[in-house]
Amino acid sequence: MKEFNYFIALEAELEDSFNYIEPDTNNFCCYGAKYASLLNTVCIEFEATAKALINSVAPGTSTGNIGEIKGQLLKLFPNIESNEVKVLRINKDIFPFKDWSTSKLDWWDEYTDLKHNRIMHYDKANLKNILNAMSALLVLIVYLEKHRDKKNDVHITKVFLMDCMPALMATEGRDLPD
Repeated sequence: MKEFNYFIALEAELEDSFNYIEPDTNNFCCYGAKYASLLNTVCIEFEATAKALINSVAPGTSTGNIGEIKGQLLKLFPNIESNEVKVLRINKDIFPFKDWSTSKLDWWDEYTDLKHNRIMHYDKANLKNILNAMSALLVLIVYLEKHRDKKNDVHITKVFLMDCMPALMATEGRDLPD
């Protein structure tokens, strides 16, 4: 699956940054040029994957902007907000879509701030936003794989883990909430 392979390439870039910035909640505010580039790329991929997922489940659906994407994803997958992604290296659980039905995604808003005014919002290209954006992207990829092929061929990654990933399905894993 192309989306997952690309995710692994993005994850490798993130993992390389861990040689310089320890993935720790104390460092969530760390930002820089590499993180700005990575956040932009991850969020572009998030949007493309969201559109692919929506069109896989509801072909021909219009998804022009994040507001339309949000409406369609919440309509098609009303429990998407409950998805949890564990950041293995710091043993932290992230809920990248938490409360999306009643509010905005902070990491997405900060990405758009960065995209529209990189100089003023350079500090929003930080580790916390990247971890949230990558977690959200992984959730969408798992959903997309499930709905494309009726199976879950997403493998374990080095940095992130979802309970529904195949290696856990054989033991204590669980299915997607939708």
